[in-house]
Amino acid sequence: MNDTNMKTSKFYKVITELGLTPNEVSVYLAALSLGPSSVAHIARAAELERANVYRVIDSLQNHGLMSISIDGLKKKYAA
Repeated sequence: MNDTNMKTSKFYKVITELGLTPNEVSVYLAALSLGPSSVAHIARAAELERANVYRVIDSLQNHGLMSISIDGLKKKYAA
């Protein structure tokens, strides 16, 4: 396992222990790596269906871990 994968794995374990679901962790890590992005981009990076990602983003927003911004007519989500 390379250094980046090991760090990501440790980070994944820590935030899972904080009570986030595996899908929340996947979406959060995808959003962190992408920066402000559409739900479609986050869903692709997290390897989840877009409909599920909307629900997960709502949950992460309730935890204060994601924010939403509007860029013209498009919504961008960021961790």
